[in-house]
Amino acid sequence: MYRKENLWISCQEVDPFYFDKKEQIAQYWPMFFHKTDKSGRPINIQRLGNIDVESLYKVTDPDYHWSTVLVNCECLTREVLPACRKATGNEAISGAYCIVDLKGFSISQFGQMKELAQKSFAVSQDYYPETMGCLRVINAPSAFGVVWKVVKHWLAKETQQKIDILGSDYEAVLLKDISPENLPPFLNGGKCTCGNCMNGAGPWLENRQRGPQLQHSAMAPSQPQQQVSSDYIQQPLAHQRMSTPQTVQAPQPPIQQVQIA
Repeated sequence: MYRKENLWISCQEVDPFYFDKKEQIAQYWPMFFHKTDKSGRPINIQRLGNIDVESLYKVTDPDYHWSTVLVNCECLTREVLPACRKATGNEAISGAYCIVDLKGFSISQFGQMKELAQKSFAVSQDYYPETMGCLRVINAPSAFGVVWKVVKHWLAKETQQKIDILGSDYEAVLLKDISPENLPPFLNGGKCTCGNCMNGAGPWLENRQRGPQLQHSAMAPSQPQQQVSSDYIQQPLAHQRMSTPQTVQAPQPPIQQVQIA
């Protein structure tokens, strides 16, 4: 059961690609989309070996960071996957190619992020099922076996079957699925030259402009925010779309509180 606390978040006020303090947050919790694999699926990269929760909460607060995690999930279904389908003409693209880099990862880091990681997995599985096409865990240290015994109990069996745990000899596996120019240079075999791979380069940014909500910080006191308990998550926008004909004015669906733990 999650520790009960009130979180003040408003996902609709946070742009997933241009949010406030993005560079500082990425320094201590690197998580970003970057180009596509050979089949056109978006690549999502998380460098967990760089996580430093104590330093992260010195540059932002837990509530705002959690909102950036949520919008990362939401933009996958609302922007990233549709852009990939349009770019390739392949309507079958329904999930991301996920890479979790554990280079430098330690057991102490897992202790820092355990609660947030468990909550993130719950949201992903409950609200965005089947959006993880595959997951490659690379640079897994020998101690990761201890962590995996804990993590696998958070995951559905179907999700576990999509996960490959690799050591430092992962290059051939990634290059089988991803062209070198689409891999960041900090990964073995990567030859991307975009300059800053954490900026979210990909077809989803073509002709995209910052939302008007970014004219003000999402954390500014003048911006009203929505109260959401850590035990409840606002139903994602992707699940609020209604199939009502345009000739009929549909009422705005109420925000649903759904317990995830």
